[in-house]
Amino acid sequence: MNEASIAVLWVLLVAAFIQDALQSKIGNLMTVPAAAIGIGLAALNEVGSLADAAGGLVVGFAGMLVLYAIGAVGAGDVKLFGAIGALTGVQFVMYGMMNAIVCAAVVAIAIWLWRGEAVRRLRNMAAVIFGVWIWRDIRYIRTIGQLRPMKFPFMYAVLPAIGITWFQIRL
Repeated sequence: MNEASIAVLWVLLVAAFIQDALQSKIGNLMTVPAAAIGIGLAALNEVGSLADAAGGLVVGFAGMLVLYAIGAVGAGDVKLFGAIGALTGVQFVMYGMMNAIVCAAVVAIAIWLWRGEAVRRLRNMAAVIFGVWIWRDIRYIRTIGQLRPMKFPFMYAVLPAIGITWFQIRL
């Protein structure tokens, strides 16, 4: 990861944060060029760097594609992590994805607390877990749909997660 990749990464993250917060989407006009720049900058460095950037693009894209398939993130987030991987490499994007998932849980809990939904949601989760696991009755799974889904811009979790990853990798 060179200085140019780092600069492009932070510009991409700030722009994606603003767009996701305002429009609830991350556009291709940001992610696709950033991924191409990451691959191009890696190609200018050395062969190992190019393999790491290409691997990062695939790992970032594929890892988030799984979350997209279950409805946890949007398509823009998938492409964003592909671009992050192309700019930073495999190791960084893997840590970044793990940190983003943890940060998303923290953001969701904060929203639950803010809205006063925490107790109700925890009670609902406990009912599902105990109903299925202890009483072996799958009818409790229906209670999952009784609460509205938790939705927020994933960039609320991604920006701090990438900052945390930055410090983890640098130390």
